[in-house]
Amino acid sequence: MQALIGSVIVITVVVILIIMRGLRNRGLQQKDKPSLERKAKAVEQSKPQAERESHAFSQIEEDKRLIRTVADKPTLLIVDDQIMIRLLIREVFESEGVRVLDAGNGRDAWELFRRHEVHFILLDMNMPGMDGVEVLRGIRRIDPQVKSAFISAYGDPERLEVGEQLGALRFFAKPFDIHAVKSFVMSELKSHERLRAEN
Repeated sequence: MQALIGSVIVITVVVILIIMRGLRNRGLQQKDKPSLERKAKAVEQSKPQAERESHAFSQIEEDKRLIRTVADKPTLLIVDDQIMIRLLIREVFESEGVRVLDAGNGRDAWELFRRHEVHFILLDMNMPGMDGVEVLRGIRRIDPQVKSAFISAYGDPERLEVGEQLGALRFFAKPFDIHAVKSFVMSELKSHERLRAEN
């Protein structure tokens, strides 16, 4: 019963966050965007060739700066088969400036981990197909140092022990306190950033 109530609370919070994001984005949209784009294009084409090339070069430099900024952000990988949990965690951490990747299963998690530099992983312990322990075991073969924690409604003591042996730092029971998760993960990400800055 508590798990059901917790799930309802989490779903309600996620729906509210999604509605708030939609309202915020709608308020930022411009109604006459196409006409503004046409005007900007016309102004750009009326400039001399040298000025356009200079602008293009400065745009390339700006793009490089943005790429460096994204690369400097700490990255969190969420692995959970429940999309609402992933959306909630994504919303919370993106608002803190963290780059968030998410996967609904173990195979997708492995693929994301191979392609991106990940600094912390939050894994659901119980997922269909490949459980969180198996996912973490595979990730440890790629990077034995990446920090991780489990989130799950069921805490089988044997699997928790295996998770600890694989280096999981913490276990959060569902329904979890999102503020406790955020505080713990942000603390770990900040300590990672300090170590990286020292080296």
